[in-house]
Amino acid sequence: MEPENTAHVSAAQSRSSAVDGKKKDLLRNALKDISEDSLKSFKRKLCEQDKCEKIPLSKVEDKDAEAVVDVIIRHYTIRDGPGIVVKVLEDIKECQVSLDLRKDLERIAVNEGTENSLAFPNITSPQIASKEENDTSIPIKKPKLEKNDLKLNTAKEGASKSQPTAREPTLGKPWPKMKLKEVTPEAIRSMLEDSENIPQKYATLLFNYFVPLKTIQKWSKDTNFDGYNVEHAIPRNLVKNIMAEVRKEFPVLDKKTKKKIKVSINRRIKNPSKTSYRNPI
Repeated sequence: MEPENTAHVSAAQSRSSAVDGKKKDLLRNALKDISEDSLKSFKRKLCEQDKCEKIPLSKVEDKDAEAVVDVIIRHYTIRDGPGIVVKVLEDIKECQVSLDLRKDLERIAVNEGTENSLAFPNITSPQIASKEENDTSIPIKKPKLEKNDLKLNTAKEGASKSQPTAREPTLGKPWPKMKLKEVTPEAIRSMLEDSENIPQKYATLLFNYFVPLKTIQKWSKDTNFDGYNVEHAIPRNLVKNIMAEVRKEFPVLDKKTKKKIKVSINRRIKNPSKTSYRNPI
């Protein structure tokens, strides 16, 4: 093999390895974002998948998130593994984490030119992209598509029937604008102390402060942050007010922190407690 060809092959292999590493990191972060109970449910559902030979529960039952991802990649490969994770997260109703993972995987495919490495069709719904662009509270950049990126749709349409499939995601309508009480200085001090200065905890305390317990209990049946695969999203003015208050205390919010805020609030909606946050007097 000529030196130029050798260098080209080496560069391609290096690039492929870097992309695979990014995918693994996304899978690990996704499983770390869910609760311990959800991780247990994920493991059980994972071992029920029909694609090729099933993973024995004994291989993942006592494993942490990182080790579970390693088992998935070894069993299903880096090509099929991400699709399995997205599907199982949807199956156990961790819809927000599933949605974020789908979008992150698509960004890798578009930015790195690895469209053919996506192992499940319809990885992103145009409906989701358009609605999220209108939500200015937590902006999401849409990758600029070039001509070569059109291959992505072709690759999806020609995906094998043996590949894992994920349902086409839908977005429920936001609940109507709700009346929000003023956040008092005493409440802010108390919530910051209770949150231990962790943004996602502070955001969830703000959610508890703004939303009556009975409303949260009602929302637990058909609502989440984005309305992903449920009937409703939380009111837009609620999202904007929560994020505005969070940014007053934490001016710089990176993508990972914003994601944690969504997951934390979704967890609160899904598991409403018997008490809500009380305004300290």
